[in-house]
Amino acid sequence: MPTAQEQIAQVETALRQRFFPLVPKVDAPERANWTPEQHNTDRLSRSLAAYTLVGLAEIDDVTAAGAVTDGKNDGGIDALFFDRSRNRLILVQSKFKRTGTAPAQDEILKTINGIKSLLSRRFNEFNVHFQNRLDEIEEALDTPGVAVEVSLVYLGENLSPHVTNDMNALQTEMNRLSERMKWSGHGLSTIYDWLVAEQTPSTVTAPSCSKTGPVSPVPERPSMVRSCAASLVQLVTEHGKALFQRNIRHYLGSVGVNTAIEETVRRRPGDFFYLNNGLTAVAERIDQSQGTSDRCVFGLTNLSIVNGAQDDGAIANAAIAGDISPDAKVLVTIIEIVRERMISVCGLQKPGIIRTLFMAWTSQH
Repeated sequence: MPTAQEQIAQVETALRQRFFPLVPKVDAPERANWTPEQHNTDRLSRSLAAYTLVGLAEIDDVTAAGAVTDGKNDGGIDALFFDRSRNRLILVQSKFKRTGTAPAQDEILKTINGIKSLLSRRFNEFNVHFQNRLDEIEEALDTPGVAVEVSLVYLGENLSPHVTNDMNALQTEMNRLSERMKWSGHGLSTIYDWLVAEQTPSTVTAPSCSKTGPVSPVPERPSMVRSCAASLVQLVTEHGKALFQRNIRHYLGSVGVNTAIEETVRRRPGDFFYLNNGLTAVAERIDQSQGTSDRCVFGLTNLSIVNGAQDDGAIANAAIAGDISPDAKVLVTIIEIVRERMISVCGLQKPGIIRTLFMAWTSQH
């Protein structure tokens, strides 16, 4: 197990590589006399706030960086994200201190006052980052049952008793009538665990993948096949977020285009294939059975969807209202990438052949 300082160094390296291109230096008048090291630490703190949203809400880096609110008049709130899929408003206060120091009481009191101002809709007290996202903020505050989740993020392990007492007092005050708010502290071990988890490959395996047949009218496209026995709905239900690569946005709930997807699946299943762009997935191995052009079974090892989380979630959500017609199909491109071929990307060997399988998933065997 790496030491605390080694873990901090690894976290810093990851933040610099992933978020510095997305979180630029702030050239504000009040920071004119800052040293390069102060600007550096500031960017690392903002990057840590963004990475916290990646870990908690499982969103992509670009979306997380866009949710950073740190700066003058931020009310002690360094990032804000309305997680519609889980009906929660996440507020982050982050401190990047290589010494592993947790936030001090005065820093947390600033955050507590900022939370009270935000929930009281005193938006004029906040900076441009909040002003640009008032629609999202007000939508969250107007959503029945939404929970406010406050996350304190730091490179130490223990918060002081004063900070803990102040946050507990705020939680008690907020939850007098109903449970509206909860808070949590995320220290170095949690942040490091997020980094480690991202390096763990998915292990979703579809042992049989289904009835097939040409879906393209062009006869010279035999790689286009008709359907899968292991339905998309069943896979999403059984495996959930383990089915998706960590770096894509997971299902955001029945909003906007996702509602349209659900409606098409339920009411116009025969048109869905032609109106949808399809999904893309990778697999460590694709095994084909002895089949024909009308029926063939495929085994997919370590399957992971890399593009199309909204489609998957919407289709699975549509299934809640009732069985989906077998006429509803969606094109899935599955790319076989074994470990040896992945190594070739680093220039360690010549690229191998990457097989691509085009499939049209249905909801039935």
